[in-house]
Amino acid sequence: MLKIHAVNATLVATIIFIVFLPALQNEFVGDDFGYVVKNTFIRSIDLNLFTSAFLSFQFSNWHPLTWISHAMDYAVWELNPLGHHLTNNILHAANTFLVVLLMVRLVEAGKQASLQAATLTISHDSSASTDLPGAGDSRFTLIAAATAGFFFGLHPLRVEAVAWIAERKELLCALFFLLSIMMYVKYAADTAHSAKGIGQGARQIGTLHFALCAVRYRPLLFSLFFFILALMSKPMAVSLPVVLLILDWFPFKRIHSLKTFWNALMEKIPFIALSLIASIVTILAQKAGASIISLAAIPSSARLLVGAKSLFDYLWRMVLPLNLMPAGYPYPNPRDVAILSSEYLLSIFLLIGITVTCAVFAKKQKLWLSVWFYYFITLIPVIGIVKAGGMATADRYSYLPSLGPSLIVGLLTAGIQERVMAMKRRSLIFKIGAVTAGIVILIFLSLITIKQIGLWKNDAAIMDYLNRIRQEEVMERFQKAKGHYNLGTGFEKEGVLDKAIKEYLSALALYPYYPEAHFGLGNVYLKAGSTDKSIEHFQALVALRPDEAFSHNALGFAYAQRGFTDRAIEHFTAAVRLEPSNPNYQENLRRTSAMKNRLM
Repeated sequence: MLKIHAVNATLVATIIFIVFLPALQNEFVGDDFGYVVKNTFIRSIDLNLFTSAFLSFQFSNWHPLTWISHAMDYAVWELNPLGHHLTNNILHAANTFLVVLLMVRLVEAGKQASLQAATLTISHDSSASTDLPGAGDSRFTLIAAATAGFFFGLHPLRVEAVAWIAERKELLCALFFLLSIMMYVKYAADTAHSAKGIGQGARQIGTLHFALCAVRYRPLLFSLFFFILALMSKPMAVSLPVVLLILDWFPFKRIHSLKTFWNALMEKIPFIALSLIASIVTILAQKAGASIISLAAIPSSARLLVGAKSLFDYLWRMVLPLNLMPAGYPYPNPRDVAILSSEYLLSIFLLIGITVTCAVFAKKQKLWLSVWFYYFITLIPVIGIVKAGGMATADRYSYLPSLGPSLIVGLLTAGIQERVMAMKRRSLIFKIGAVTAGIVILIFLSLITIKQIGLWKNDAAIMDYLNRIRQEEVMERFQKAKGHYNLGTGFEKEGVLDKAIKEYLSALALYPYYPEAHFGLGNVYLKAGSTDKSIEHFQALVALRPDEAFSHNALGFAYAQRGFTDRAIEHFTAAVRLEPSNPNYQENLRRTSAMKNRLM
């Protein structure tokens, strides 16, 4: 059976590799020039490379293994981007291979837990739910693992990490992160449901007896070793100790009491210590590069709200991967963050609601809570609690967290397949429909991924795409602003000035460069007696439309009302010069000039 799963994983990884082949035609983009093209210390594999990689903070980061990887690429390919892209493709295919095998082990472990749960509860409740939906035969496992691998590997959100050479660190970190989990799964499978085994492991690890137990605990040692390599590739791996505890709880059920939790926690002390060290080093590196944003600039409340919203932004992009932002131009931090705004309030409710719901059902189905916690924990390092840089989210950050949703997609697909196969009536129609739907979804993801890869051709292609996106966003905001402006003009005609002001201000909040909204607001403020505010908006109007007579005439009228005759004459004169045939502008200039003469 192991050979079948290996063949399954190889097939999935090969397809992923083929889909990402267009990336080999791409050039260096963005940070690639700093990481590779202009980077002198990776030009030779010598003492200077290791000194620079291990003992300095390059690009506000400490990831020595990533620098060594780039140096190895340069030794083979020099500055030919094809070779550097090829390494990224191979790493992504290898990660997909590991994802499929890991999903096999987790699904099998979940089945075992489900069967044991069913055995324990059947005498009490024959309808009791199990922890894993659809604990069927080996076909279930094959389909679940393959689907999870395809969803992980083919998804357009992976493009940023794969097609961007500078994001090699993401791929390397994921490779060793997955290998560490694989080794831990091997270790945990031998001690599952054994509090004594955990206790012995926790007491012996970190003592002089550890060497004598090396054979027994070899998988755990390898897990720790790969964890170190993951941290040396990118510090996002700091969440691994908590991930291992989640696996202890489910599917391995090594944690089922306070005592077993304590023993499992003691077992993770080396992992936790390394995470703390890596976190400290990362903060120092970010500070050295002046990348840390202070609490004064972005307060903790705003960080928490944006972080909560980010959790669901990533999930939404997994469901509908459209208009993804490329290369170093991430989704920006939102402004005016407020808990009472609908988008943030909804995120808070969803976060609390999903967590509580999963916790309530955890007694019968631990799967949902464990996956939700995995997703949440692996995103914690990058949702902005410690703020570095001007980004709220970035596609590459979803690389490791997407394993949780991928597992769910795989299990649901396999569960649907089981139900379809069990059908007696119209089974052929449903089977053909299910297979067709699966193929269509895979083709859909592949096409979007290939299109997204094309956006990374070079910096010019990226900028062209960003300009198109910005133009579309501007037009969308303008249309919304126009709606508020139309409401404002309606209220102004009816004499409801307070509502007119509110609508005009809403229009300008959406589109600050809306001349008509400034003109309307200036008029309303004049009617309301707020001449100074009127002047501010007419000044904005002149700045936007300096070559149009009505702009200068409006500002001149406001100045005249305020008693600033010299400034009024200046702008009335400009209006007459731009449109000499308009008698109204000439009359305004004549009257204001006469007023000035009388005052003199």
